Amino acid sequence: MKTNSLILVGFGLVLVFMEGINHSIGFEFMFMISACVLTVIVLLGQFDTKKNDSGLATWIGTGLFVMFMVVGPTIAIISLHHAGNDEDMRTSDNAVQIEAAANFLVHGTNPYATTYFNTPLATLYHGEIAPGVQNPALFHLISLPGDLLLTAAARVAVVAAIGWFDVRMLYLALFFVAGMIAYRLGTDPVTKLRSVILVCCNPLLVTFMVEGRSDIVPLVFLVGAFLALHHRRMTRAAALFALACGMKAFSWVLIPVFLVVFIGRTYGASWKERIRTCLVPIVVFVGIAAAMYMPFLVWNAHAFIDSVIRYANGSALVSYPVSGDGMSFLLLKQGVIHSSSDYFPFWIFQAVVLVSLLVMFIPRLIKQPKVTLALFVGALMLFGNQYVARYFNVNHLGFILSLVAAGFGFAALEKDEQRSATTSHSS
Repeated sequence: MKTNSLILVGFGLVLVFMEGINHSIGFEFMFMISACVLTVIVLLGQFDTKKNDSGLATWIGTGLFVMFMVVGPTIAIISLHHAGNDEDMRTSDNAVQIEAAANFLVHGTNPYATTYFNTPLATLYHGEIAPGVQNPALFHLISLPGDLLLTAAARVAVVAAIGWFDVRMLYLALFFVAGMIAYRLGTDPVTKLRSVILVCCNPLLVTFMVEGRSDIVPLVFLVGAFLALHHRRMTRAAALFALACGMKAFSWVLIPVFLVVFIGRTYGASWKERIRTCLVPIVVFVGIAAAMYMPFLVWNAHAFIDSVIRYANGSALVSYPVSGDGMSFLLLKQGVIHSSSDYFPFWIFQAVVLVSLLVMFIPRLIKQPKVTLALFVGALMLFGNQYVARYFNVNHLGFILSLVAAGFGFAALEKDEQRSATTSHSS
């Protein structure tokens, strides 16, 4: 079997396995559809007329995967959610809450200074995250302002057009934008198709997108920012990265590597000249970040900080519980942390991990300011930071793996750039 087809089939099998573990409604039907789709992909891969595994047949196979294993399930769950049938399909409380928060914002209520007991979040799974455990999201909104503002804008537009809104409509649109960006990460048909498959068909990303988690949002802006950075579109890169920093706290972890590569890829005879050239993009970054964060800080700084920072790190009166599959889970099981609601200074471990990785890799990034290296180092930093954080969920791993996949795409671009530079020097 050819490589791209093999990757698709492997992703498909993982996706079906994950759906089976989660006991999704209609799993038997999805299993039959998936089996048919994967069989067709295998056959198309075998009969691809291109020896390099990038012909029309493999593209059709990729399209079938996206249509039947990503778009179809997303539309089905959107329909069920609209019909009020959330109990039978996995709908993330993230999706329900951000929709309610956008509704609050549109009607002039501060989403960070209110509770969510009078919203659909209170009835989703009876307002619980486990039997007898009240959902703490009823008290706090953890989503960052950029995510909230984007959702509110999409809600206004979609409601004006069709009368109702599901945030997965936005995520689905951004999924296709991610596909278009991934296509630009290749230099030939093989690497273009592989980038699309690796970034957009990642089962640990799309599974959670279908249920309404928002990892696709920062992914689009981050990969877009690094693509602009590769092409030395500095102001555009700064703007996109600022937007990413308003979408998810993940993005802030990548600031050091982004900044080093940003300065390193700026034209100039010395680092001093490069820093001077960076002033305008830095002003753009600060301006966009301030435009997202400052209104909510001015509106109610205490409520904003309580929801976005204290709730997330466990120091709020009602906090995000210790959960997931990282170090926090082990500490909870071993009794080091007595209750999932207790505070624990995970930030110390996060600081040690991040500083250690920066000391190890920043010197190399300064010598080789390449986007590929920045993404690989950034993904490693994200993994280390989240593993020792208060919570580390599987969807976080999916996001990290998508960044790694994008890094492989950029590797092809950088090889082509190096080849062109060598050719020009030779001539």
